[in-house]
Amino acid sequence: MVRFGKAAGRSDETGAFLLRRLPAGKGELVVDAASLPPDLRAVAPRAFKLGEDPAAVEDANVPVLPAGQ
Repeated sequence: MVRFGKAAGRSDETGAFLLRRLPAGKGELVVDAASLPPDLRAVAPRAFKLGEDPAAVEDANVPVLPAGQ
């Protein structure tokens, strides 16, 4: 599960995700750690500032690592 403000969506098996209706402004892109398999862990949220056209943001990512790293 990936979140940006009140927007949330699930990633697919490759980690790709799509969030719709994002507000302009600052926010954090967060991976919900509880939604990850036990062998993975979320890394710190990524801060983003969205302009007036948030549809222009592509390839935003939040690292997820093996639990032992």
